Amino acid sequence: MRTWARIMGSVVLLALVAFTGCSLGGMERYDGRSIEIEAYFNEPGQVFDENETQACSASSQRPVCVILREISRAQQNGIPEIYVAMSQFLKSSDKDGDKYGTEAQRKLLAALKDYSGSVWVRASRDYEIELPDGSFEKVSNYLSAVVKFCAGDPVGGIMHHKFLILGDTVITGSLNWNASSLEDNNENIVIIRNPKIAQRYKQEFFRIWRDKCEESGIIGQ
Repeated sequence: MRTWARIMGSVVLLALVAFTGCSLGGMERYDGRSIEIEAYFNEPGQVFDENETQACSASSQRPVCVILREISRAQQNGIPEIYVAMSQFLKSSDKDGDKYGTEAQRKLLAALKDYSGSVWVRASRDYEIELPDGSFEKVSNYLSAVVKFCAGDPVGGIMHHKFLILGDTVITGSLNWNASSLEDNNENIVIIRNPKIAQRYKQEFFRIWRDKCEESGIIGQ
């Protein structure tokens, strides 16, 4: 049973990082280095530990809270640059307004805006987000002057990535930073802690950055 579990674990790990083109020797090693993987799941309707106050506990398992915690940890650890590839930042299209998902989207973007290091954001479109006063603003304008932002599909394909690079940590999965995705959908995020994998994701980030952003110019600073 243990052998079978180890084989299945290796298969799952291989699927998570297969695009790196490297072989894996087991669940806990990658390219000779240790690897730590965590998985978290979005439960529709429960965005925060306490929705009404938008509160996150210190050990929260909610994906929004986990992402905010990891960005804060990167800040505390002095990570000089962080990278975000996010396909969509859609505002709510639901009649109820996705109150908690909208607030979660604001908190995630505010965490990028307030980060003291360099922040790079690559998106498929320059979407509008809803501000607390009910007005709307382009993501690039909201993040301008403090974040390097670029939108548009790369050459020959759609920008469908969803990942963050925070030093040696990668957060990836199915979750877009849409108000409705954050509140209404069954989604997942996976955290991978390994410098080689983080470097591979960074290479991919700059590939899709060069494909569009150096050609059309960087939006923002």
